[in-house]
Amino acid sequence: SVVIDDQGLAKHVDEIGALIKNNMLNNVQAVRAMAVGDMDEPITPHSGTSDDDDDDEDAGLELSHESKVIDLSLAKKLRKEFPYRFRSYSKWDLLFSTELHGSSVGTFFNRTGWRSPTLLLVMDETRAVFGAFCSAPWEMHYSYFGTGECFVWKAEEDRLQIYRWGMQNDMFQLAHKKDGIAVGGGKSHAIWFDAAFENGVSGPCETFNSPALSGNGNEQPWRVLHMEAWGLSF
Repeated sequence: SVVIDDQGLAKHVDEIGALIKNNMLNNVQAVRAMAVGDMDEPITPHSGTSDDDDDDEDAGLELSHESKVIDLSLAKKLRKEFPYRFRSYSKWDLLFSTELHGSSVGTFFNRTGWRSPTLLLVMDETRAVFGAFCSAPWEMHYSYFGTGECFVWKAEEDRLQIYRWGMQNDMFQLAHKKDGIAVGGGKSHAIWFDAAFENGVSGPCETFNSPALSGNGNEQPWRVLHMEAWGLSF
């Protein structure tokens, strides 16, 4: 360790250290603000509910295939929650579907690996609907990857519950060929799928300050009814 005998210099070092720490926090908060498209409101980790009616900005949204998980109305509401720079993308491309492409994480990587962002749509065995917006391409990594633009969500009747980055950790996306894929981390993943996309787990997640998203409401495994990955394009 370094010992500073000059009390005046030591005071300045402490002040500079505090300033650097404050600037780093401000930078993290600014990144989160840009992700949600709002640079004016105070930034506090929170979840939000979206139940806005359709408006003109939703015009022209086109899905390349019919989704087994959500309808067009819910898709429009989801688009409003995207990071600002992605809200003008007018087409969603179905990259992977357990209904069409089988249940293999290898196929998932092959079909989605170069695309970002991606939107994961999930329906579990109780017919609960939830998912995630994922900022980075799905490629195998030894550790977590992605950015604070990621968020998870759950549909409750005709409303969306949105859970954004809570700045507690940076465990956004995880991908292993043998262990499957996950969104969020800490004590539990917000969403985890096994490598066959047959079973999943969702628990309280520190990354997004989110509760269990699945229909069983706890960290017990559930069967995947439908899982889809969508890419965005103009």
